Amino acid sequence: MPTTDYTRDTEYFTASQDGGVVTFRFTKNRLFHASLFEAKDAVLGYLTEVSRADTVKVVVIMDNDAVHDDCDQYRSVCSMIRSGELAETDVLRMFRAVDQIMLTLVGSPTMFIGVSAGQTVPLLLGVNLACDYRIAGESLVVRNLYQDEGLLPKGGLPFFFGRRVGRSKALEWLLLRDRIHAGECLDLGIVDRVVPDKQLEEVVWEVARTMARRPKSILTRFKRLLNQSLHGLPEYLEEENRELCFFLENRQGS
Repeated sequence: MPTTDYTRDTEYFTASQDGGVVTFRFTKNRLFHASLFEAKDAVLGYLTEVSRADTVKVVVIMDNDAVHDDCDQYRSVCSMIRSGELAETDVLRMFRAVDQIMLTLVGSPTMFIGVSAGQTVPLLLGVNLACDYRIAGESLVVRNLYQDEGLLPKGGLPFFFGRRVGRSKALEWLLLRDRIHAGECLDLGIVDRVVPDKQLEEVVWEVARTMARRPKSILTRFKRLLNQSLHGLPEYLEEENRELCFFLENRQGS
């Protein structure tokens, strides 16, 4: 029986396969893509497909290495929300699309490695935190831009930070700091490894190959045990959406 190849080149993402490892990259403007049904269906459909494949043991989610424009995109989305160009129903649809991607990563029997470098925003950090292992380049800077925009963070950050560093430290880093650098992310436990940017893909590939040497049945059961600490994530994400929508309704009406 022929083996399925999971290499793809689409409008919303690209993916390549090497043995039991698939490397997945979002294309540019992925924040906007999350609000589109076609993009959500395409991304979730692919991630679900590779998760069920016996031949795929590890999926690496790489940052877009062409343009680090996450911050500009985030500001653009905030501007569209403030101006009413994005209706509340569209905003909620975008939020829930992000939730579905995160919950797919957590619930998948396949191991996911999140990789990031350069400037990024909490929304994308949340996607990485839903992965099983996280590797960052030394250039990583998480910009807490929701503070400048007068918004609440989206992406489960209070959930993940609270479990890693406690409520008080979570408040300090998410409310009192405007950015988090790679070394600080490592100290806080929100990334697992920091390496020079030039070595990033080499180290990621080494980690992915090491994981892929294990039987998938072992990886799946190991992940299932580790994920006991994430119970409550779906309920948290829905509450996060309610708080964000309430906040936006009252802000727009003021």
